[in-house]
Amino acid sequence: MPTVPRTLTRQIHVGKVAVGGNAPITVQSMTTTKTADVDGTLSQVYALFGAGADIVRITCNDVDAAQGLAEIIPRSPVPIIADIHFQYRLALAALEAGVQGLRSQYPPPASTVAMAQNAGAMPSAAPSAPNSSGMPAWLKLSSSVRTPTASPPRPGGACA
Repeated sequence: MPTVPRTLTRQIHVGKVAVGGNAPITVQSMTTTKTADVDGTLSQVYALFGAGADIVRITCNDVDAAQGLAEIIPRSPVPIIADIHFQYRLALAALEAGVQGLRSQYPPPASTVAMAQNAGAMPSAAPSAPNSSGMPAWLKLSSSVRTPTASPPRPGGACA
């Protein structure tokens, strides 16, 4: 079997899994369940782990999914990457739920990067305290729309 020379890249860690550099090649896969179905999603995570996945990606496309992530992360045998759909606030909620990485279709605005630093995703500050539902207080649900309605706190504690 022919070998392809590897391009030397910068090594990062997704949880405890080294990716890039001289690290072994890792296997990543994605669940197909609704993330709010915690037991079904965990079942797929464990099946992927059993099949050799080192990292699992899970969608975080609404508030229910973000709440599901908060229950899935502590029970997962592998690092979880949140797959974000259009809402940077869901990325912040996923970070507060404890995901080890984010995948987004769009680059975040600079304010989101600062928020991620404050949430602890980029070392700088501790995450804000969640409310009784386990979600950040600024992440509220509209009764007619399944997206966050309030603005997150700004870095340094000032409100929008």
